[in-house]
Amino acid sequence: MNVFEEIFVPINILKKTIKKIREFGDVSTEGFALWVASQHLNKYQVIDVWIPIQENTFISYYIPETEVHRINVELNKKRIVPIAQLHSHPRSAYHSCIDDDFSILHLPYSYSIVIPNYGDIEMSNIFDEFVVYQLIDNIWKERSKEQVKKVFKLLK
Repeated sequence: MNVFEEIFVPINILKKTIKKIREFGDVSTEGFALWVASQHLNKYQVIDVWIPIQENTFISYYIPETEVHRINVELNKKRIVPIAQLHSHPRSAYHSCIDDDFSILHLPYSYSIVIPNYGDIEMSNIFDEFVVYQLIDNIWKERSKEQVKKVFKLLK
């Protein structure tokens, strides 16, 4: 089951996300971003990318608990939902055990998107560059490229 029937991602938000991720990569560190969305039934529209306060190294990132709390308060106040967390890896994209254990998203069916090469990727067919996981039964499960393309829709 996938409660997210469709997720619409405006190209300007996607470009802003990649730009921010690349800024972390420019200093050889992983970077983290959060897509927040409005909801209508099982369809979601990404309305912004949030870049939380974070501590970064070349192979990890950490979001302080106080920042996670601030994000949750802001989400509730604005009545929006976190749809996906995104972070970069120095080379290939995969969900490490650290990614599994220290995720800030815990909502069932949320997405975790891993971006290779510190975000230095091609913008054409960008969802082919990402490795996408979904939280199902408290386990991050990799989604196929076909599953990703069925759910994520790029708005130009």
